[in-house]
Amino acid sequence: MELASAISLAADEAPETAWTLPPWALLLLVVGGIALLLLLVMKAKLHAFVALLVVSVVVAAVAGISPTEIPGLLEDGMGETLGEIAIIVALGAMLGRLIQESGAAEVLSGRMLAAFGERRAPLAVGLTALIFGIPVFFDVGFIILLPLIYSVAQRSGRSVISIALPAVGGLAIMHAVLPPHPGPVAAAGLLGANLGWVTIMGLVCGLPAWFVGAYLLAPASATGWAPRFPRSCSARPRSRRAAVAVVVWRPRPRRRWA
Repeated sequence: MELASAISLAADEAPETAWTLPPWALLLLVVGGIALLLLLVMKAKLHAFVALLVVSVVVAAVAGISPTEIPGLLEDGMGETLGEIAIIVALGAMLGRLIQESGAAEVLSGRMLAAFGERRAPLAVGLTALIFGIPVFFDVGFIILLPLIYSVAQRSGRSVISIALPAVGGLAIMHAVLPPHPGPVAAAGLLGANLGWVTIMGLVCGLPAWFVGAYLLAPASATGWAPRFPRSCSARPRSRRAAVAVVVWRPRPRRRWA
């Protein structure tokens, strides 16, 4: 009964349209909107916020919504979403900025490497990324950890892929399933879920996925790839700029049978 009442309430609140599209056409419209959004962001280099506004207006117009109702719908939809996630995302961004400026990433990674040793460098860097990725967005965390990845790979003699994959996987998992990142917080707000349970279930599902998909598969993914570092790439980067390394494919030598 509750589901039926929710569906009827959503139908009553739906805007009036000049024409009605069948369900398959609406699905194609959603797919086309996503494709247009990716095209505007990746090819046209349009800002993501502006591209999202453009795609929203285009999709609404094609769906038959009156142009006079589109601004009100955009305002209501964005206002409800931002009202639920703005405080948490803003505080998380502030905490991430504090960690970035204070040099906590270098201290945390140093402690992890000292605890696990260079033989388990992928695990140490991956755990650093998991902890560091809780308050820091994926792109910022990757830029900060990139010099560390190159430095650890050079000192341990391992492939860059074997060190980078656990770090990238950790940042991606935290960004996708754990508050205060925008995606999980927005999904919890739309579904009416408790943020505490979202955090617990995110850890329960995310940590095994990282361990299997990023940490355990890193050695197999790095087979045949060897890093070639420039001479200027020291063990500890003097600046925060990412050191440049070239990843070269080196095929395994074939055995010669007598």
